[in-house]
Amino acid sequence: MGRKDEAHGAKVIIIEENTGLAEQCGLALAGAGLDWKVAGSGQAALLALRGSPPDLILLDYCLPDMNGVELVARRAALGTVPPFIALTGHEDEHAAVEMMKAGARDCRVKDASLLDRLPGDAARVVEEVRRQRTLTEAQGALRMSEEKYRRIFENACVGIFQTTRAGRCLSVNPAMARMFGYDSPQAMQDAVSDIGRQHYARPMDRERLNTLLAVQEHVVGYEVEVNRCDGSTLWILLDVHVMRDAAG
Repeated sequence: MGRKDEAHGAKVIIIEENTGLAEQCGLALAGAGLDWKVAGSGQAALLALRGSPPDLILLDYCLPDMNGVELVARRAALGTVPPFIALTGHEDEHAAVEMMKAGARDCRVKDASLLDRLPGDAARVVEEVRRQRTLTEAQGALRMSEEKYRRIFENACVGIFQTTRAGRCLSVNPAMARMFGYDSPQAMQDAVSDIGRQHYARPMDRERLNTLLAVQEHVVGYEVEVNRCDGSTLWILLDVHVMRDAAG
């Protein structure tokens, strides 16, 4: 699918005092399936931006009541600034630099090639913004999922832990640390380099567990006697799953 297809239906506000040029830009965008409307001044643009924000704005630097940088600053004071492509006059490098500093996604000179390039430029920026939004939403969902898991892990009444096959502790929840007599999860992680020899009353039980996991990768209700830090012992039931990294 091409960029124009992905941007189809995107809403664009053209902020340009030259109504003839603005309409030409709009027709070029319509040919690529983008919806458009025109605002001929900074104040008109601020009013148009009060509702549902557009996917993109085309922003001329020179407006009758303010310049493009001022418009961006005023909009930023009211809320977020929609992504925008700056439009500047011939040889106006200062305006281009100022607009890019203000956050323009791109800058185009109003020359003979503008109408030919504009649909592709607009579709590209819309696509980039939508992909970034999707990524941001996915990252937010992942953070929420990780936070939910962390709370379950830390507040669970049962012991939860991860070890390497060799027996080094990778993670331990508070319930697990208390069960084995440690002051904190970190204290247990720091102390345990071979859980089979350090905490299994019979280290062969750990070796037998590893043998079972090599075959079935999931063991439920494995009963074993373990040693606590103070020398006392207790019997526990283990439910164990194998987790593999990219190297197996």
